[in-house]
Amino acid sequence: MKARSGVRTLILALVVGIQLAPITTQAAPAKSIILLIGGGMGPSQVGAAWLYSTRILGKELRMVEVMKSGRTAYMVNDTADAIVAESAAAATQIATGLKVPALTVSMAADGRTPLKTILEIAKEKGMATGLVTTSGITDATPAAFAAHVVHRSDELSVAVQENQLGVDVLLGGRKQFFLPEAVGLAMEFQRTNPDTLLIVTADHETGGMAIVGHWKGSRDYVGIDFSAIQKAQASFERILDELGKNPTAGRIRDTVKKHLGIEVTLKEARIVANAGIHKQDPRSSRRATPHPLAFVLQPHLGVAWASQTHTASPLFAFRSVPGSEELVGFRHNTELFRIMQGALAVAQ
Repeated sequence: MKARSGVRTLILALVVGIQLAPITTQAAPAKSIILLIGGGMGPSQVGAAWLYSTRILGKELRMVEVMKSGRTAYMVNDTADAIVAESAAAATQIATGLKVPALTVSMAADGRTPLKTILEIAKEKGMATGLVTTSGITDATPAAFAAHVVHRSDELSVAVQENQLGVDVLLGGRKQFFLPEAVGLAMEFQRTNPDTLLIVTADHETGGMAIVGHWKGSRDYVGIDFSAIQKAQASFERILDELGKNPTAGRIRDTVKKHLGIEVTLKEARIVANAGIHKQDPRSSRRATPHPLAFVLQPHLGVAWASQTHTASPLFAFRSVPGSEELVGFRHNTELFRIMQGALAVAQ
């Protein structure tokens, strides 16, 4: 999903390949696992992507194809010390099956005990493993599968451990535009390799995204203005970089019109320039410009954002066969570890 909202999106592909394992009573055997994690990808992000894909692009969203072909769960992700998860703890819980404190990368709450990950279990069995991300390979989400550090900021130690573990494929960086379509590619592989378990989920939701009922000049209850979104010529990140710190109202108006084709009023531009929302709630808007800008664009686009940070919104988790039948209903993200382990028939 390509985000135009300013919410940073991370796609992690965790690939675990093994020899065919014997059938257990809880799960069908799988020769491989592909785990796709969309950073910040909550139900609203999935829904918006589906609407755009079906109504504007005229094709089904690939993630929805997985949902239709397999099972879907509504997943919560609270951590050992917080209701709202951040990436390190959320990914650790998926990788190890245990709740951990915030900012921890596959370490127990005591800060000394490493927690074995599903990738390490695969390596012990002689399986081929890989981590592929559109962000940095030492970022918290990929790190949780191959490293153990007390705090996610210790990326040097993460890099050393990823190399020491001997992960067969490590691909990272920010060259996402050169990568094939981080769900479509996985589905094509699964179709030609039916003994692959494909799981798509998220670490947490970011931004508190909501599709609102109307925009300027519209009737009520229409939702996103896709015609306005199609006019966008630059990402939110690029717009913010161009605005810089403490932009004037005039510069805000010119930049928004240049890149989004939207003419905000002088009053709206002043809201952004004065950083009123940031001043009222600095912890929920770490930078002065993004949240106010998203706020004034809401009536132009039909999309609202509650904050710049993570939320406790439940997530989707869906899979394509083979694998455990457990990925359905209301689940916690720690259960994904056991589902993957059971699907591969790996002993506890």
